[in-house]
Amino acid sequence: MTPIIFIRNTAGFFLALTAILALAGCGSKDMVLSDQGFKELSEGNNEEAAMKLEEALAINPDNPYALLNLGVVYHRMGRPEKARRMYEKVITLQPKETAGSSNVSSFSGKSLTEIAEANLKLLEEGASGSPTPFSEPVPASPAATRARNADKRVSWARAAS
Repeated sequence: MTPIIFIRNTAGFFLALTAILALAGCGSKDMVLSDQGFKELSEGNNEEAAMKLEEALAINPDNPYALLNLGVVYHRMGRPEKARRMYEKVITLQPKETAGSSNVSSFSGKSLTEIAEANLKLLEEGASGSPTPFSEPVPASPAATRARNADKRVSWARAAS
């Protein structure tokens, strides 16, 4: 092998390796969009959240974070049948993923299936979803009241960073 060919092959190998490592460090496009949808949802921007989450589902129809969070958007917007379909799909998929963070602190670390089941129960009980995003201050009230009311809110989740 001549030195020039060796240098080309080595350079090509390192370029390919660099590209692979760069891609491995990046989240997939559907997860990036799902995370953006979570942010919009947390800020109360339902329409923007819906657009990001629907785009994520167009890429990966089984993205459990996008399904759960789009269910919350529909729940909040008074579209119970669409919300139900999203929650039921999460439950059917039985994803292993957990909530890295949630608007309801007691759901952080819980499985997305558990959160979808809790949201579906709230939907069936007729609870409208206008939950307080975790980024907003909780209204002043005794801790016991906050804890008791926490499970009355529709919950959304994001992947761990």
